This record gives sequence, C-alpha cells and structure tokens, in this order.
Amino acid sequence: PIFKNQSGFTLLELIVSLAILGIIIALGLGGIRLGVTARDAGEKKVDTYQRLRIITEQLTQKLQSTYPVYVAQKDGVPISQGHRVMAFEGNSNSLRFVTFSTPITAVGQGTWVHEVQFYLGKHPKTEKQGLILMEKEILEGSIFSRINPNEDTTQYFLLAENVTDLNLRYYEVKQLAL
Repeated sequence: PIFKNQSGFTLLELIVSLAILGIIIALGLGGIRLGVTARDAGEKKVDTYQRLRIITEQLTQKLQSTYPVYVAQKDGVPISQGHRVMAFEGNSNSLRFVTFSTPITAVGQGTWVHEVQFYLGKHPKTEKQGLILMEKEILEGSIFSRINPNEDTTQYFLLAENVTDLNLRYYEVKQLAL
C-alpha cells in the first residue's frame, strides 16, 4: 500500500528552517552583547562623573573654609623679620593651604584646623598614581612644617587614580593705592 497524503517536512525544509533559526539567534546574541557593552560604557562614564563631583565638592568645601593664616616659618625655615607670609602654596599641579573645614578622617575629636594639599603624584603608602588629598592636623606651631607621611596626624586619600594632568592657575591680586 502506498500512502499518498503524507504530511511532514523534508530534510531540505528542516535544514533551511534550522539555518534561519541560527541566523536569528546569532543576531539576537549580537544585540545582547552590544547592549552589555553600552551598559558597561555608561556605568564607567557615570563612575567618572561621580568621582569628579566628589573631588569638586571636597576642593570647594576646603577652599570655602580657608582663612588667611600667616606663618613665621615655612618647612622649618624661619621667615625674615618684617615679612608676612600666608600659609598658602600653589604651583601648576598642587595646592596647599590651611582650612577650617571638617577633615575627611574626622571622628569627632581633635582640631578642625588642618593643612590640606591636593596634588598629582603617588600615594606614599599604596604607591598608586593619581590625584591625592593630604590632610595634616595642625599641632602647636606646626603650621606649614615639613610633611612627614609616616606621622599619625597626616592622612592621604587617593581621590582619582591614573590622573595624568592637573593644571591649576593662580591670580595675583595687586594692592591698590589709596
């Protein structure tokens, strides 16, 4: 007996349908991979902007809490009589000054007056390169004294790793004749 009305797929139809299904799956996985890559790039960008915001907030808070403090010696070297030198030091890639803002390490004790230095360089303990914030508690007569990274009163924070360029500009204010 010969069956005339057989229903089913031929081998050729099955191979073509599997090939089409394979192409659809490959395109779908490519889209997923593209989506994951875009998400990772977005997260990296958000992380970068968040770090920049934190750095800007720290610098702004510290600068807004500065007060003109004059020193009689700088890094242990006496300043000649009759000269007033402000406890402020800046160059193109670092900034050091005295502030009355709360230190990052504040635990409710000690003094709020401390030296701050933002600089581009290596963290003295971790050796990581980047933008560093140094906070040094001011003890009796130690304003703008030589910085010893191993002292308990000196703390370092890596604000941003692998920063390659930092440019600070300063404006000199000339005293007006009255």
